[in-house]
Amino acid sequence: MYLNSIEDLFNGELLAYAISDSADSQLCTDTVLSLAGKAKDLIGAILHSDGGSSHMSYAYRGLLEHLGIRMSLGKTGICYDNAAIESLNGIIKTECLYCRFGKSNVKNREIPKLEIIQAVVEFIEFYNTTRPKERLGFLSPGEFKHRNPMGTYPVLAPKERGLEENS
Repeated sequence: MYLNSIEDLFNGELLAYAISDSADSQLCTDTVLSLAGKAKDLIGAILHSDGGSSHMSYAYRGLLEHLGIRMSLGKTGICYDNAAIESLNGIIKTECLYCRFGKSNVKNREIPKLEIIQAVVEFIEFYNTTRPKERLGFLSPGEFKHRNPMGTYPVLAPKERGLEENS
């Protein structure tokens, strides 16, 4: 089973996702269509991927172009290009699947597919609305977005940054 997801790097929120038995271009286009159904305007948005064959398909690239989304591709063999989403995938595996079902049960595929899907859907909701993130000042992605509706990091006063007023 494969999870394809889109993370907002501003607040770490998982904006859209799709789950499938195949890691193919349909999974990727379904994820983008899920995002398109939720977003007001995607024109000029940048969507990064690892450049795998699913993300290079004509259908996927055509959909991005149609929606006005700019495509960003990582360099082959440079794992740091995808660090944010890979970290999120690790959190989902560890905190959602392994904690709930046990690592060996997940790895041996002993959990019914519907239970896995339900657990992931529930965890994503929890992750976006409740789970605190250190880099967001221990706010959840949803709380951080609510406090910063313009989508930019708040400017901290010099004292809050640990600086003197005259520095």
